[in-house]
Amino acid sequence: MLSFEEKKAIFRSFNLEENQISNGRVNFNFPESKQRGKVVGTQLHTSGNGYVIGKYMAPETIKQYGLEIDPRGWISIKEFTKDQLVDVITEAIKSMSAVEKQEETIQTELVAVPEANKENTSVNENQTSAQQNRQAPCVSRWLWWMKTVVEFNRIIWGGSMERK
Repeated sequence: MLSFEEKKAIFRSFNLEENQISNGRVNFNFPESKQRGKVVGTQLHTSGNGYVIGKYMAPETIKQYGLEIDPRGWISIKEFTKDQLVDVITEAIKSMSAVEKQEETIQTELVAVPEANKENTSVNENQTSAQQNRQAPCVSRWLWWMKTVVEFNRIIWGGSMERK
């Protein structure tokens, strides 16, 4: 297990912003983050405990390194070796700076699926309908609501909204 000072030195080697918080704990921020959060490491304490953000990491990365992410999305680094800590910080920073690429990939996949339907309808048909079902409820509910308001207006006001 690394000491508190050794862990701080590793975080500092990534040129992260260091912030002192209560009870002698330290946070490390990544200001260039494309994600909503900027904190890479949190609650680094003299006891050796601390956490690195894991909620933005790809499932393949989590599996590759054998990481355990708690329900809040953090990885406990209390028992990490130097190499493990360097790897997990590197992956956390990559995941926090790659959000634009991930969004572009998702948009490309959504646009490409209907074209793929022409070639292989049996496999891609289910994927397309699943994607439409995620978007359709919001639009269809909004359209239903607007239709209901218009119908209500027609019934109450006799269909005439003109000023005389």
